[in-house]
Amino acid sequence: MKDLNKFIKSSQFSEGFSKTSLMDVQIFPPPGMGDSKDSELLTFSCQSADLPGKTFGVSERKDYVISSKHVNSVSFTDLNLTFLCSSSMLERKFFDQWMELILGTGDLKTSYYDQYVSESIKVNLYRGSPTSQKTCTFTFKKIFPTVLASQNVSWMSEDILKLTVSFSYENWTVEYFEKEKTNP
Repeated sequence: MKDLNKFIKSSQFSEGFSKTSLMDVQIFPPPGMGDSKDSELLTFSCQSADLPGKTFGVSERKDYVISSKHVNSVSFTDLNLTFLCSSSMLERKFFDQWMELILGTGDLKTSYYDQYVSESIKVNLYRGSPTSQKTCTFTFKKIFPTVLASQNVSWMSEDILKLTVSFSYENWTVEYFEKEKTNP
C-alpha cells in the first residue's frame, strides 16, 4: 500500500483545493456601446459563471471490416453569468442596452456583427483570495449575449434580485499560471 502522508505532501492537493468563490469576470463591451464604464462595475456584481465545456462531434469511418471514430466538429456550451442586481439596476440596464444594440425591439433593426460582438469576456480564477495570484484565465472570444433570463419579483420575498445572461461565442482559450515563489 502506498504511503498516504507522502502522497498528500507531494501531491497537487498539498496547497489545498480550488474554490468556486475565488473568481471574477471582466467584460469588455462591444464597439457599438462605446466606452462603457459600467462594465468595470459588473466585475464586482458577478455572482457566478460557468466554466466552458467542449463537445466533439464524431463520425464513424469504415475501412473494409475495421471501423473507427473520428472527430469532425466541435461545439461549446453557452457561457452563463449570474449578477446580483444593485438598487439602480445598472446590471440589467447594461445588458438591455447591449441586446437592443444587437436587435432593437422597437424598430426591429439589427446592427452589424462587428458593432455588437465583444472581443472577449474573461473569467479569472485565483488561489488564496481574489487579491492573490491568478490560477487561470478563461477567455471567451467574439462573444455576445443571446438570452437575458426573466427575473421574478414578488412582495413575498426579501431576496436579492439576480440576473442571468447567456452568451454565444466563437471559441475560448485558457491560460494557466504557475504559482509565484516567495523569497524567504
